[in-house]
Amino acid sequence: MTSHLILGYKATEWQPQQRYITDAAADLRAVGFSGITFNKATIVVDKYCPSGYMFLLNTDFWKFITHTKRNFKWTDSKVPINQDAYVRQLLWAGNCICVAPRWQAYISSMS
Repeated sequence: MTSHLILGYKATEWQPQQRYITDAAADLRAVGFSGITFNKATIVVDKYCPSGYMFLLNTDFWKFITHTKRNFKWTDSKVPINQDAYVRQLLWAGNCICVAPRWQAYISSMS
């Protein structure tokens, strides 16, 4: 994950055979991401990535944990004032955790 500027610099350095979009990145394209593939790694742009940084995330070691008491549980009905309706909330709580931080990295001072 990197900024638009860094991706532009790196894309011009790589040979055309090294940068391409593969079917492995089809899942990312389906949800609106665009990027290029370099040595079997998909590089995507994030507008919130700090300038001069590239974050290397190995998603094989990221897990999605759900809290057992908040796994899509409905609340009791609530009646709003001055309305002929009722409201219920669907509650969920969880966390995204990295089980192997040693396989993640970042590169700084890129230009």
